[in-house]
Amino acid sequence: MFKLDFKVNGCRVPANRVGDEFAAAVKQSVQDQVLQRIRSARCPVHHRVPSNVRGWPNVRFDVCCDALKAALGRVIG
Repeated sequence: MFKLDFKVNGCRVPANRVGDEFAAAVKQSVQDQVLQRIRSARCPVHHRVPSNVRGWPNVRFDVCCDALKAALGRVIG
């Protein structure tokens, strides 16, 4: 007999939970990427970044003008 261990993101996972843990890891990765894209957008007019970026799935942040809103639309979309 042999022992088989599964790890997702460095954490040991029981065999019957591998699929759930993998799906959760993918979801977290997507969330992190979207929030990083929002944080990296810059206003072409004022050269500012969105402030107070928070929350998931209802992401909220503050912008300085409509030009930054448009830049965010290009970065996310």
